[in-house]
Order: sequence, then C-alpha cells, then structure tokens
Amino acid sequence: MIKPVTLDEKLLFTLKFQFEKLVDELLGDLVEEKYTGLVEVWPIYSLSKNKELKLEIKYEKIVNVAAKKKSELSLRYHVAGEKGVKLIV
Repeated sequence: MIKPVTLDEKLLFTLKFQFEKLVDELLGDLVEEKYTGLVEVWPIYSLSKNKELKLEIKYEKIVNVAAKKKSELSLRYHVAGEKGVKLIV
C-alpha cells in the first residue's frame, strides 16, 4: 500500500516546481537577449507578513568560472544565445 503524501512533501514538490519554472523563464529571457556566458541562479525563501512562504530567485552573470558560489543551493548554467542553455555540474 502506498503511504499518504505528507504536507512537507507537498510543500517541497511545490517549491521545486516553482523554482524550476522561474529559472526557465529567466533563462528564456537571457536566450532571447542573445546573451552568451555563464549565469548563477539561486533561490531566496522568505515569509511574508501574512505568514505565506515567498520564493524569489536571484541571478548573477559570471565572468570567472572559478568564482565562489553565492549559495549552496545555487545552480550554474552556460547560456549560448543561439544554441540554448546547459546546466554546469
């Protein structure tokens, strides 16, 4: 029998999904701009005044690959204006 989905699992899934959606929008905008280079993206979580969890993403264009990451949750992408986007592991 399958165990019921907990509230924490629902929240984690929703946050991951929303983060991916926001990152896709951001990367799409960068591709439209024909930007070529590295981008670091990381999430910022906060509580609003009425106790709602708010997700925001920050990004920075990176000049040096060896630069220190801004957050342990950050992801780096290589954006090529005409070719697309690739996640750097």
